[in-house]
Amino acid sequence: MARAILNDDCIVKITVDPNLGREVGLIPKGVGFERLRWNGFEMIDLIDLDEYYVSRNTFKLHIKPASNRDLVKMQYQDRKYLFFDGHKIRLKTQDEINKPKRDEYIARRKKEYPSIGDQVALIMDYLKTKPGIGKELEQTINKIEVIKNRWPKTS
Repeated sequence: MARAILNDDCIVKITVDPNLGREVGLIPKGVGFERLRWNGFEMIDLIDLDEYYVSRNTFKLHIKPASNRDLVKMQYQDRKYLFFDGHKIRLKTQDEINKPKRDEYIARRKKEYPSIGDQVALIMDYLKTKPGIGKELEQTINKIEVIKNRWPKTS
């Protein structure tokens, strides 16, 4: 049997001093305090639950309601996807989980592409070689050429 010093439902410390803490029964082997909670009668392993009261301040998981805690239905391993949405704590959606990866993919891909200006210039150069491109497009190409000649690129 073990004695524990508790803070609400969380174990702060195990003690052998009979004058400190409270009797909590056996501490399961291989389970850290971060995963154990005291419900007033027995030790509860958070991994066995499918809903938790999550502290808005610390994102710590609890088994008892209190102010500044939101009830979240989830598995223990999903705790890394918790966030405060401005109103309450909830799990991120799959799209929210994937967004950073997607944004990084887009940024890396964008970085490797030639600039839009370079792409348009190549297309225009190609179109200048084609007969029958249409009057409007030919006028646009001629305007671009006038500007390029008036303002040549500097090295």
